[in-house]
Amino acid sequence: MADSSESKVIIGVDGEGSDLPDGSHIYTYLAAVDEHGRVIGEAANPDGLSVSTCLDFLAALPQDALTFGFSFGYDTTMMLRELDPTDIYMLMRPDIRQVAYCKSKECRKTKRGSFGFSPTFAECPVCGGPKGGTRTLPVHIANSPYTLDWFNGCLTVSRSGSRNRKLKATTVVWDCFRFFGCSFVQALKNWKVGTTEQWERLQVMKDQRGDFANVDTMQIQAYCRDECHLLAQLMRKLIAAHDDVGLHLQRFHGAGSTAGALLKSHGVDTYRGAPIDQLDPHLRNAILSAYFGGRFENSVIGRIVTPCYNADISSAYPYAQVSLPCFSPDCGGRWERARVDHLLADVERADAAVCRFRVGDVSESQRLDIAWGPLPCRDEKGSICFGVNFDGWAWRDEVFAASTGWPSLVEIVDAWCWRSGCDHQPFAFVPETYRQRLAWGKEGAGLTLKLGLNAGYGRTAQRIGGGGRYTDWCWAGLTTSHTRVQLLDGIRLARDPWNVLALATDGLISSERIPMPLPRDTGTSDLGKPLGGWEIKDAPTGVFFLKPGMYWRNDVAGCDDMRARGIGRREAGAYRLSIERAFEQWDRRDFTFGVDVQSRRFFGLKQSISYHSACRRCHTYWPGMLGPRPCPKCGKRGTDHTYHYTTLPSGERALARWAERNFKVTFEPRPKREGCLSGSGSYARLAVRDLGGTTSVPYTGILSPEGGMVRAAQEIALDQPDYG
Repeated sequence: MADSSESKVIIGVDGEGSDLPDGSHIYTYLAAVDEHGRVIGEAANPDGLSVSTCLDFLAALPQDALTFGFSFGYDTTMMLRELDPTDIYMLMRPDIRQVAYCKSKECRKTKRGSFGFSPTFAECPVCGGPKGGTRTLPVHIANSPYTLDWFNGCLTVSRSGSRNRKLKATTVVWDCFRFFGCSFVQALKNWKVGTTEQWERLQVMKDQRGDFANVDTMQIQAYCRDECHLLAQLMRKLIAAHDDVGLHLQRFHGAGSTAGALLKSHGVDTYRGAPIDQLDPHLRNAILSAYFGGRFENSVIGRIVTPCYNADISSAYPYAQVSLPCFSPDCGGRWERARVDHLLADVERADAAVCRFRVGDVSESQRLDIAWGPLPCRDEKGSICFGVNFDGWAWRDEVFAASTGWPSLVEIVDAWCWRSGCDHQPFAFVPETYRQRLAWGKEGAGLTLKLGLNAGYGRTAQRIGGGGRYTDWCWAGLTTSHTRVQLLDGIRLARDPWNVLALATDGLISSERIPMPLPRDTGTSDLGKPLGGWEIKDAPTGVFFLKPGMYWRNDVAGCDDMRARGIGRREAGAYRLSIERAFEQWDRRDFTFGVDVQSRRFFGLKQSISYHSACRRCHTYWPGMLGPRPCPKCGKRGTDHTYHYTTLPSGERALARWAERNFKVTFEPRPKREGCLSGSGSYARLAVRDLGGTTSVPYTGILSPEGGMVRAAQEIALDQPDYG
């Protein structure tokens, strides 16, 4: 695909629908237009397009073309909404369609051994032999010639030809939204595709989408074709920009694909460590226990009316990757357990080390004086907080930084040490790439390098897809840990730790201008914005803090410059004044008190159908479905599944509908902080949690069946889903 992208025709696909008087939503028009404005295909029906019509439309598109949709989840939902609920559930969850196969040829010849088994098993449950590779099974649509696959927004439609080879077809529609991360009109502006008049015309139509039932049909169809045409031009420009910097895309999932091309061009996969499931079980537990994401946390709630300072790290994760070591066992490196009587010496001499630590217990009065907990703890539900009185695992530099800032609280009790057998630097290319990105600015080539650099971390933490070519949980854990160390440095350097008001992955907000340390030398110190350096912006009239990742400046109106992780900027902007007034009225004791928020959202395929499963043999029950896999407890086949449609308050199915979503924004600080507040002015301080001597649990998102069950349970319990 990469070698012939320039010669391939690029097609944009989009569809439109409208609401009916009864509240249901129908899909009435589907179009495909190439970059030259040629209409490749159209399908229209005022009563709604059927599944077969939509699949026939996609299968009829030119097989040698590159086909793209923008935020294609809506279209996928509308095209496939009439499928069997089991097929929809399976299609939207490629992880449960992933199976492993036995290496033994004799086992594969048997009927049982040919079906495959769960990748979470280290051995074949049929013969006990080692497992081989894995594959993701497609979904075969009953009584239909079509087979479907969906992964990360990419929809693949395959049609069998029976005896007529000419009827065989496979069309791949790539959702390119993740390349841009903004509205379609904004993406056109950023990449300078189209004219000002076209952007304004599109925006006018987008503002009317909720009322398309009352808009002229021909006008809607012309608008849809214009979107397809500009989308095809946008993707041509994006692909050309990648080619200009030597990154020839093979897949088009978004920034992750850019990162994959960048990592491939530098052979990074040759330096990654052994697969996590091949490591010593105790080491594997330590590595997965030490993996955490970005730190989101507030030390206060309410309005700070004094000047604040927002300090952000320039390209924090790429900066962290520069120092990552080679973990390839082929280069002579090895893991060793640190000696009890030489624990600190072994840890300090190691090229990397994952350490078991203990954060001590303190009295309640001492705990209420602690502004920030030093190290992360994960509970069995996957919630992460930074408290006291627990133990866990973390990477060496983070534990050392914690013991420096909190010397009386943190103790190292065990460690695994990595001894490199080489001097390879897998990510040594990052500084020069960063330099080139800044030189090219915000044009296509510069945007491309920015995409690739910033998404590199995600490829190292990729759970499924692409064979995990760059997945390395040591790299992933060290990257996020390095950034949390920089935040700890900021807290430690403040005159008063309580002056640090909030942390948000790669930045912090404080009520004092903290003298941030300079980044280590990466060859970019001569730049005005060096890699890993701190950028500080003023908020002269202060900031209002609601929850971790949810805050806004006092002097900026509406939703501009807001951070609203969890509810969305639009909702936060619309209810901003109500939230601020409610906080002023709050008695700071009733944590059920809050503001009722409404938003109009679309119910997509994934969030509209849930499953429960039960093993007939061992009577194990779990939320979700294991697909073609056997029971995670007994390894036997024979499972009962029960599905449920998400319903609206009216009792109607929510699938493929636009509807009001009602939820409540409260001031509850848990699970990050305790529900005891100090202060009586315009804001209050939040206390760190006493975790009661617990042990932080490992990340369960990759290996265990339990991890899949937890995710499925969270989907079922979710009262604020992302509606497609």
